[in-house]
Amino acid sequence: MPRIWTFGANVNTAEGSSGATIVKVPSGTPADDVGLREGDRIVAVEGEPVPDGIALIVAIRAHR
Repeated sequence: MPRIWTFGANVNTAEGSSGATIVKVPSGTPADDVGLREGDRIVAVEGEPVPDGIALIVAIRAHR
């Protein structure tokens, strides 16, 4: 079974936001390990723009 990549944080998936806003970071997750916090905004992954939470989820799952 293929592995589905995740970073362990919940993001706002509403369209129209500029970037992906972190809404929850559970303790002990990869997101917590790298210092992401509630309210942080991710605007790019490996130099590619992330317009919203859905785009971030797609970018993470497509990562190899």
